[in-house]
Amino acid sequence: MTEQATILEGLEISAHALVQSINGLMQREEKLRSRGLHERADKVRLVIDRLYTLRDELIRILEKQRLEQTAVV
Repeated sequence: MTEQATILEGLEISAHALVQSINGLMQREEKLRSRGLHERADKVRLVIDRLYTLRDELIRILEKQRLEQTAVV
């Protein structure tokens, strides 16, 4: 596996892990709200929003790396 392929694989794994974390936090937020713990749920929502931002940036980087790999090949 080339260095570039290893980088792409790592970026894909990271993006997938972020999605899993977001999904878990969304379930936690839902449970907190169902228990009436809205302040805590709001804090979890802020973390979810930040993770979405990170995921979006990671996907942009991944796409850029793929384009660079295609240009080299």
